[in-house]
Amino acid sequence: ALLEWVSGGEFSLKIFPIEAKKSRRVLIAYSEVLSTETPVLTYVHPLSLGDPRATPIGRFRIEVDVEAEPATIATPLHEASVKRSDARSLVTFESRSFVPRHDFVVEMTGHAGVEPLALHVPGRATTGFPDLPEVSRGAAEGPTFALRVRAALPEGMDIPAAVGLRRVIVVDRSASQTKETLDAQARMTVGLLQRMRVGERFVLLACDTDCASFPDKGMSEPGASVLDEARAWLGRLETGGGTDISHALTIALRRLEDGPGGQIVMLGDGSVSAGDLDAAGIAARIAEPLQSKKADLRLIGAGVSVDEVLLGNVARMVGATYEPLGSDTDLDSRVETVASHLRTPVLAATRLELPDGFSEVHPPHLPNLRLGEEIVVTGKVRPGAGGTARLVGRLGDAPYARAIELSVDDGSARSNPLVPRLWAEA
Repeated sequence: ALLEWVSGGEFSLKIFPIEAKKSRRVLIAYSEVLSTETPVLTYVHPLSLGDPRATPIGRFRIEVDVEAEPATIATPLHEASVKRSDARSLVTFESRSFVPRHDFVVEMTGHAGVEPLALHVPGRATTGFPDLPEVSRGAAEGPTFALRVRAALPEGMDIPAAVGLRRVIVVDRSASQTKETLDAQARMTVGLLQRMRVGERFVLLACDTDCASFPDKGMSEPGASVLDEARAWLGRLETGGGTDISHALTIALRRLEDGPGGQIVMLGDGSVSAGDLDAAGIAARIAEPLQSKKADLRLIGAGVSVDEVLLGNVARMVGATYEPLGSDTDLDSRVETVASHLRTPVLAATRLELPDGFSEVHPPHLPNLRLGEEIVVTGKVRPGAGGTARLVGRLGDAPYARAIELSVDDGSARSNPLVPRLWAEA
């Protein structure tokens, strides 16, 4: 088998040779930490590349083995079976002459017992995962840890007062988008406009290597007639051209009016093909004007294949936030979530201070975090280490500090075999 990187988060797998009427089995191992930020734990197995690239599959079968006891399990986009036994759940979907139109999504509720700190200690008995491929376990020269850090509001601290928005929304209309993903961006954009408040103002940009705008000049308030015009304008967009993130953000900053409440929302896949081609170049181009405008930059990954590494690095370097648009389970519901996130205050200049015994921590620099957002930090840990970690930064104009008590157990708890790989991949 030959696995090749194509672009962004897209890979190509070629399996050869396959003899007539024979089959080949290929194991693909990867690690993904599911966020516990919301009450619904969501696992998404990518299947769909959009209708233009839909490929019929003679026989398709997927099994998701859940080593937990969630209160509910659902597969909203496929009619799958769920079998529960001995603190495990097996989700199975099988079909013949199958054409994947949607990703395979498993939604679980009742995960409140997830511990924020997971450890791997070589030689210690591991928890679950009896069929885990050896490659997924990663190498472990010593004890390693993975810590979920949440930007929760400390007791006694007030949320910064809301300010009326002046918002620029940037839509990616480049050739790497499809009709379906461009339509999803348009629906998200209309949903965000519908949730803007009286007196707030907006401008829309649709960008490839250049940008078209609505309105042509200035900014508009989202009244009923203006929303109809904006919806029609979005509906006329077509894909084509390259992607120049630096240029799109430069135009967005020019169109953003001065004053408090300035926000730029950029939707796109991060598949840069023109202008600055890496995160460092993009950050160098926009960091100073972004700071000068005091603009709140929110990056939202949208497309068939999203380069989350590039978008995440840009966010970290310029003090922005990043989140994916997500799967196509329920776009209307996702609009509500994203609209709420965009009004949530951001913890800036974020830093995690760990007690002695925690080292080689990744990521070494944290991005800005939405209030309530979760990030996973990994590193090495000395047996017996513990103490108080502090998440610090600025929330609005006020200093922020949250204490997190950490304790590496005495050896009685089981080891998580996935932790070393998470640390190695960071």
